[in-house]
Amino acid sequence: MRRERFVGMWDTHGHHQDGDTISTFFDFCRSFRPVERIGGGDHVDFPSLRKGADDYEKNLGTRDDVEAACSFLARFQPTVWLRGNHDERIWDELKKTHNADRRERAEDHIASLTKAAGAKCRVLPYDNIKGVFRYGDFAFIHGFHHGPNAARDAARVWGNVVMGHCHRTEWVPVPGRTGPAVGVIAGAGCRLDMDYARGHSSRLAQSNGFIYGVRVGQSLVVRQAKKMAGVWQIPTEGL
Repeated sequence: MRRERFVGMWDTHGHHQDGDTISTFFDFCRSFRPVERIGGGDHVDFPSLRKGADDYEKNLGTRDDVEAACSFLARFQPTVWLRGNHDERIWDELKKTHNADRRERAEDHIASLTKAAGAKCRVLPYDNIKGVFRYGDFAFIHGFHHGPNAARDAARVWGNVVMGHCHRTEWVPVPGRTGPAVGVIAGAGCRLDMDYARGHSSRLAQSNGFIYGVRVGQSLVVRQAKKMAGVWQIPTEGL
């Protein structure tokens, strides 16, 4: 039976990328040689486009953010990019703005990002119907739930699911009438000391990580790479 390796990275957040996580991820990809490469979303940050952005955020530029995201996407060459809520800000800007300069900037950023991702990359919107990538017996999403029960809530909706959004690593079994499912939170590719999270207690549960594994027929063997006490745990036995 055919075996196909895959990897996925979530939440790199543009110029907030964590250097050690990104370096470890690409070193792993080089040796693991995945066929399916899933960009889990929030590969840019765009704080100036956030709803409710304060005056400081509104005056932040986007150039460094986009350049860092393009560098990651060009190097990764994802086969699918699940746009996250941060990524979606620039598409929303394009749809909603009536300012010609802002519209042209949005068009330029979108063109740069999609070009960096590559012509063969499927780009899915941040949408809980259209933004679901079915791969084997798992659903891959950016993430539409938050809080301590996010993985459990997602698994109750989609069954076996891998998501990001929460910036932590987690593996939660969920019982169901048609059989058990699992909710997996991938971890983050960004720094965990970003200013916006200083007052959030959830920051204390955040961790860096990524997802990898192998597809055998329609079944996925999913593994979670995570950094614990400064040491990366990336078991590959049996893959």
